[in-house]
Amino acid sequence: MESLNSLDLTLGEQMQHLIDKIFKNAKYKALVVANEDGFPIASKIKVKEEGIEELISALFNTMLTTETRISEKLAMGKPKDILFTLEKGTIVVNVLENKLCCGMILQNSVNIPFYKFKLEELSEAILEILNPE
Repeated sequence: MESLNSLDLTLGEQMQHLIDKIFKNAKYKALVVANEDGFPIASKIKVKEEGIEELISALFNTMLTTETRISEKLAMGKPKDILFTLEKGTIVVNVLENKLCCGMILQNSVNIPFYKFKLEELSEAILEILNPE
């Protein structure tokens, strides 16, 4: 994969570039990369409604924070990903280091394992940006 660090882009722009590349023709409702404070860094959302990006980002971060606290209290180790099943879809959130998370909201009609794999691919690419050799 091309080195995005060499393109003189901000962290958010680099992540947005990855989202656009990896999920070019994807079928999903929303994809958001959120920081540790629950704010969106990059996103691609099909429904254009005011405040939706921030709401989804806050949801993903809240899920991560809650799961982390529960995992620590139960001595289960750090969370790797979170899967949340809805009546008409699924939320998949991957946990990244530095308290970042990226997640997707998918419809029931899509291949969940495929999109989980694609989200892991995005997570690995983001980690490469965050930790250049």
